[in-house]
Amino acid sequence: MLIVASNNIVSRCVLGQKYDTPDGSGSFGELGRKMMKQLAAISVGDFFPSLGWIDILTGQIPEFKATFCALDSFFDQVIADHKRMKKSEDGQSDKKDFVEILLQVQDGAKYDFPLTNDNIKAILMVCFFLFYFFPMS
Repeated sequence: MLIVASNNIVSRCVLGQKYDTPDGSGSFGELGRKMMKQLAAISVGDFFPSLGWIDILTGQIPEFKATFCALDSFFDQVIADHKRMKKSEDGQSDKKDFVEILLQVQDGAKYDFPLTNDNIKAILMVCFFLFYFFPMS
């Protein structure tokens, strides 16, 4: 119950809304749990690169690719939703989530580097990686 509650808090702060169902089986929570399990799993290829083919035979690499492809499309959906909501709003909202702030930086172009959607997705991935592997004690 604590994991679901903290998951919802982080989801609302970073993504702006809760992307879970009440039983915790929604897309965000499920993908987060899959990602956490897969990143914590031991991969033979990490220790013995010449035996990396074993990870392909066991299905670990295809699972990694499928999970991260699903995360990529989930973050694409979140960014598209935020851009759509931004266009539909006439006035500026006082409540901004992290994705809105990143999109505002992307649109502002005040910096010497471009902030692409892939950069935003990578930043979001780091946020959730830190949340799942280094939760506040």
